Amino acid sequence: MRTILFNEYPLDHMTNFEHHMSNLQPTTSLLTLKNGHSGRISSIEGGNQMVRRMLSLGLRVGTVVNMLNHRGKSVVIQNAGTRVALGPGIAEKLLVEPLEN
Repeated sequence: MRTILFNEYPLDHMTNFEHHMSNLQPTTSLLTLKNGHSGRISSIEGGNQMVRRMLSLGLRVGTVVNMLNHRGKSVVIQNAGTRVALGPGIAEKLLVEPLEN
């Protein structure tokens, strides 16, 4: 399984690990994001095929998505004006950092 993480490291006196640990935001599955709330994709947990599929949908690490609707266990999100429906198996593998609205 391949995991892609979004990390930004400064060029200052802290080590990369120390900076990363001090700036960690809580991440959660896309499934737990509430309607009307936004989140930044922080990790895609899946194999190469899933990562390629998400990239083809415009969903990559660092992308901000808006939760439009939960349809049963599936979700409908919006990314840069495009709506995407995802099943629960895919949505649970997209980890997001919730953003303040």
